[in-house]
Amino acid sequence: DYTPWTSGAVMLNRGQGEFTYNLIGGKVFGHNHYLRSWVYFQLVATNIKGEEIGRTRIYEKAIEMYPCPCLTPLKGCPATPIPTRTPQK
Repeated sequence: DYTPWTSGAVMLNRGQGEFTYNLIGGKVFGHNHYLRSWVYFQLVATNIKGEEIGRTRIYEKAIEMYPCPCLTPLKGCPATPIPTRTPQK
């Protein structure tokens, strides 16, 4: 069983060839129907006109998701700290 591919998402261009995207499990359509689920993804490059100029292979089961084991109606899950970037020397 699987959910359909989305139409994609735009990654944040951080400059110098670095692009990022924050994946939020609660916003992945359809995953909440399963006790264990995986995200398949593919990176697609487009030019300024939105025309496809390249794509990667499909990455299968690269991200695994489970329900939050600490979720309670009164407390909820503790906040997950946001990772910080450590400058490279």
